[in-house]
Amino acid sequence: MSTERLPPDYSDYAPEIYPRASLREIYFVLLKHRWPFVAVILATWMFAFISKYTETPYYRATALIQIDWGKINVVQDVMINPSRTYADIYGTQEKIVNSRQLAEHVVEDLELWEHPLFAPDPDAHLDQKKVVSNIGRSIQAMANVSRVKKTQLMEVSFVSPDPELSAQLANSLVVQYRQFNIDSESGLARDTSSFIDEEIGELRNDIQEKERLLRDYSRENQIVIAEDENNSIVMQRLETLNEQLAQAEVQRTAAEARYANLASADPFSLSEVRTSGPVRDLERRYLDLSERYSELRTTFGPDWPEIKRVKGALDETKRDLDVVATEQAAKVVGTAKGEFQEARDRENSLRKSLNAQKSQVRKLAHAASDYGHIKAELANQRQILKRLLRRRSETAITAELGEKQPVRVKFIERAEAPTVPFAPGSNRRFALLLALGVILGAGTAYLLDHWDDAIHTVDDVKQHVPLPYLGMIPRYGTDSALKSIKSRLAPRSGNSRGPLASGRDAKRSTYLPTIYDKRPALAENRDALSERFRFLRGSMLLSTPNAVPKIVLVTSPDKNCGKTFISSNLSCALGQLDKKVLLIDSDLRNPRLHRVFRYRNRVGLSNVLTGQKSLKDGCIMRTEIPNLYLMMSGPKSPNPGELLASPAMERTLKECAEHFDFIVLDSAPLLPVFDSHILSTRCDGVILVARAGVTSRHAAKQSIELIERVNGKITGLVLNDVDLKDYAQYYYHSHYAYESGAYMEDNSIAGLG
Repeated sequence: MSTERLPPDYSDYAPEIYPRASLREIYFVLLKHRWPFVAVILATWMFAFISKYTETPYYRATALIQIDWGKINVVQDVMINPSRTYADIYGTQEKIVNSRQLAEHVVEDLELWEHPLFAPDPDAHLDQKKVVSNIGRSIQAMANVSRVKKTQLMEVSFVSPDPELSAQLANSLVVQYRQFNIDSESGLARDTSSFIDEEIGELRNDIQEKERLLRDYSRENQIVIAEDENNSIVMQRLETLNEQLAQAEVQRTAAEARYANLASADPFSLSEVRTSGPVRDLERRYLDLSERYSELRTTFGPDWPEIKRVKGALDETKRDLDVVATEQAAKVVGTAKGEFQEARDRENSLRKSLNAQKSQVRKLAHAASDYGHIKAELANQRQILKRLLRRRSETAITAELGEKQPVRVKFIERAEAPTVPFAPGSNRRFALLLALGVILGAGTAYLLDHWDDAIHTVDDVKQHVPLPYLGMIPRYGTDSALKSIKSRLAPRSGNSRGPLASGRDAKRSTYLPTIYDKRPALAENRDALSERFRFLRGSMLLSTPNAVPKIVLVTSPDKNCGKTFISSNLSCALGQLDKKVLLIDSDLRNPRLHRVFRYRNRVGLSNVLTGQKSLKDGCIMRTEIPNLYLMMSGPKSPNPGELLASPAMERTLKECAEHFDFIVLDSAPLLPVFDSHILSTRCDGVILVARAGVTSRHAAKQSIELIERVNGKITGLVLNDVDLKDYAQYYYHSHYAYESGAYMEDNSIAGLG
């Protein structure tokens, strides 16, 4: 075994909480989920094309008008709030243009009930007014009125399937709006004179009523309001009560604090208790007895009668002292409580008097305020009356209303029948749908990537797994090539020397090639695969700072991750260093190395651990691969976990380490069983194998946690079975294959020593 090393620190490999997305990462997310991305884009674009050529085309006609808001002379002084802004004015005009009243005028002007688009159902039997009202609501929904910002211009638009109708509706609505303003102005001119006369009469009545109210209010209240309220008797009493209440609050707070402290304090900590006569007498008696008891104990034993008598008197004095101290403390607390209640009652009494005084002051202030309001309102109405009388006497309103400058509406551009559809044939809308398809496709790809918990790329390892990255192993060969090799390698039942002679074993056999496999069907990516395992070998040898790991455990979070493939080929790569390498199949539940090297699994690790055989009794096989030796799992055991955790396993590893330069253990998966947890504590390093697209991030993190929980020395992670066709960040553009070896005979057993 190698020397003791500190556990590795993975803080530098912690994944980022919020990884920043670069253009390269965005490209690989879209590349990984390219088929959903393309499908969503095609579906959206297909919808855009179908909607463009199947929906009914709509045409929009727009009329441009200018609205001038002139000055108003007499009427403005009476009726219009001068604080209104142009935004309020034009907002009001927009609502007027799009009102139902003008829409109904447009219906009557164009006789739209005869148009095919608005023709009523003859079976409905509706009267003319109801028909006009229904069509008017439809016209309201079709209209669009908007102001051109920072101008006096307004656009009136209509969208309909008929281009001529759209133009007629826009022009007719503007004409009806102009007529509406003219009618409103003439009506206002007729009503202005009578309005001012009515206002003058109402103001006179209000002035008379308020004069009477002011006299009655002064007589009823009979209140003399001083010029300086601070010098009045009421205010002086209010200040006195405020000062007394503040002093009472201070006294109450002090009494309450003293009462709370005395109630929670130890009786012997109170000065009033310690200075009382009975307590002092009992304390002196207790001290005298204590001194007498101490003197007797130095001379006599605890059973001496005098000592017992003094001890009993001492205990009795202690009890009396506690009782008296408690009684004295209760008296002190009761006195403090009485003082606190007295201070609280005085504070409450003063607060009631203060509230009553405040109510009186508020009543006086309210009366004075009402008096002032009535007086000010009366003066204001008198001023308004004078102004109205002056206006009526100076001007004949009915003759001079022509000076008023009303809302003036002018056509800038009349609506013309459009020749190009507004929707759905708009190129802008079509382009937006195309862009929306790309956005939805990208969103779908990112949503799938977010929910996909599997490890696919090296970037996934670096971002989500807190382990050093040891290497990436590409997918070896194609499925068709591997199947053809398996069929040719299937052993014959009559070959007694074949490692898988029985038909049952032949069905269970699984072909796993090594980098020494020279079969032409797997020759495409053999060289690159060998280079990747040499890269893994270098990463493993340099993974620990103090010493090269001699005993290495290869495991995975779950089954079917390729740990046996990694362990066997890593052993081959280590053997290329001209070092003796022992490959041990420590997966006693589901062994597979004997199938890789085509042996019959008759003797192996389980025989050694149970004591049936020793390492020198043919448990280690010499393979045809240079410097590589194999120890199979042996016959299955009912308790493999106990065997791997036994001292025999530790002795076996130590003995093998004396004869081999490197030992590689192919063990069971971490999550289903506990076997690899035990072995991780007895090895110099643990290599975790994750299969691209299969192993989840959660399983990898859980495996790391399980190894760290038993203080195992985990070295790093290997990403296996990477499909280079989909993995563009590695610039490999060829596939890799293997050449299979021949069957090995049982006479290749290697001895130790």
